[in-house]
Amino acid sequence: MIEETTDATRGSSKRKIRKLFFFWTAAFATAWLAILVIFYLTCGILVIRPVIDSEQGSTIVYWRVNSKMLFFCSVDSLLVAKTGDYTICDRGILLTHMVNPLKQRMIAKFSFSSFLYLLSTNGKDYKKDYF
Repeated sequence: MIEETTDATRGSSKRKIRKLFFFWTAAFATAWLAILVIFYLTCGILVIRPVIDSEQGSTIVYWRVNSKMLFFCSVDSLLVAKTGDYTICDRGILLTHMVNPLKQRMIAKFSFSSFLYLLSTNGKDYKKDYF
């Protein structure tokens, strides 16, 4: 009879451990989902492709609250979306207008990522058009 109660308590403790594991897994997943949603709503990623191979491009994470910029974009994709065309001169003008607002809103700066650049331009590399 003592063995029966021991087996019963082992089974109930296993159930408690499973329930606790499920609870903490669900809480952890919900917290990560909330963090990702908040990041998506308040931050953005801007990719700046280098014009010349010797220059350094960059990927900038910035606050996008109260701005009209997309969550994920590049200078080239913004230029094509606004003007419908892409020229180096227009790209330079757009970059100079974006410098001060980006400096004020910048969270982090990383090196240029060609993968992110191609994602932001739907696979089109504008550097190949002019160089």
